[in-house]
Amino acid sequence: MKRIICFILTAALVLCACAGGYAEPDVTELVNSIIEGQDIDEPAFATAEETALILGIDPEKVEESSFCYSGSGGYSDTVIVIKLYDAEDASDTEKILSDYKASRYEDFKGYAPKEAEKAENGRVIVRGRYAVLMILPDIDLALSAAEEAFKA
Repeated sequence: MKRIICFILTAALVLCACAGGYAEPDVTELVNSIIEGQDIDEPAFATAEETALILGIDPEKVEESSFCYSGSGGYSDTVIVIKLYDAEDASDTEKILSDYKASRYEDFKGYAPKEAEKAENGRVIVRGRYAVLMILPDIDLALSAAEEAFKA
């Protein structure tokens, strides 16, 4: 009997740990917390339709998105948060964001080395149903803000 109870308790703990996962913040609030304290020249936001078009992502898979970039030309600053309907699509979305990050590097490497370096040092993270791209002056501050937002 003790073994059965022990097994049930262990199974319950494992299931609770898996269910905990990550918090699911509002995408706009998440972008705003990531860009807080960053020096972005003329922050601008793309619509969900523009985001899907720019990234080449299937809009049917995206529940919500927020895309912030420098509205002043010549800067690579970008934050993209994609909240998917299904977490199984996260790895495909991670690749899309990684490819976009690489393209931003290519955009700047010939004429703006500092911006190219910023793009190269950018990060893509996946947390549950979220995929996030961050190309910012202080990437450590951005990562810290993102991780804080995903704490359950």
